[in-house]
Amino acid sequence: SLGCRIPNTLVSNHPETLMSFFEQHGRDVLCKPLFSGFLPYRLQQLELHPEALQRLKQMPVQFQEYISGEDIRVHVVGDQLFPTAILTETSMYKTDPDMRFEVITLPDEIAQLCLDVARQLGLLLAGIDLRRTLEGEYIFFEANPSPQFMIFEQRANISISDALIDLLMLRD
Repeated sequence: SLGCRIPNTLVSNHPETLMSFFEQHGRDVLCKPLFSGFLPYRLQQLELHPEALQRLKQMPVQFQEYISGEDIRVHVVGDQLFPTAILTETSMYKTDPDMRFEVITLPDEIAQLCLDVARQLGLLLAGIDLRRTLEGEYIFFEANPSPQFMIFEQRANISISDALIDLLMLRD
């Protein structure tokens, strides 16, 4: 409702529905298990054998069309934004021990959308994950209400915790 572009997404435990979604998106789909501790990964054709598809029936999984581009994390603290590009050589940065972070400036309309998303969800603290495509379009993936931020703070030399402390000191 805010005008954010989000990827086509399917949450299902139905094998036939997954196969249709997989084909619809050129066999390039992310698999995001809904259980904590599991990392997203790109779904490969080899994983779609009958036994794996039968296991899918035991639990719902989130699938999204894969969108290439640069990963961006925007930490929202009150009315402050801390946008950081995640520089990596892999398609899934969370598995890259050599990832680097770079503070960036967002276009005004994207910065405002990040603030609007956090407000709409009632979040004073949020970690919004975006991807900037090669064409310069910003795709919104999620708004995490309990984002990890220390690694961003340390590697990008930004003061998210100071902003969070200041915000908490202002709250009654």
